[in-house]
Amino acid sequence: MLKIVHEGHLGIDRCKRRARQVIFWPGMSRDIEMYVKRCSVCRESSNAPTKEPMIPLEIPDLPWLKVGSD
Repeated sequence: MLKIVHEGHLGIDRCKRRARQVIFWPGMSRDIEMYVKRCSVCRESSNAPTKEPMIPLEIPDLPWLKVGSD
């Protein structure tokens, strides 16, 4: 059943949605997550956002020397 649900390599959320429309078994969400995470095609095409690097700021010597606002 996992193979059929994951046929289009749609990702975890869509596979879960597709499976819930048709069938249910205990631990279904966990099983689908593990199956999709082990899929080499899905791992290659995952679009995990890259983290932006931290920008170091100089610490001022005196209070109120530097003020910021949003």
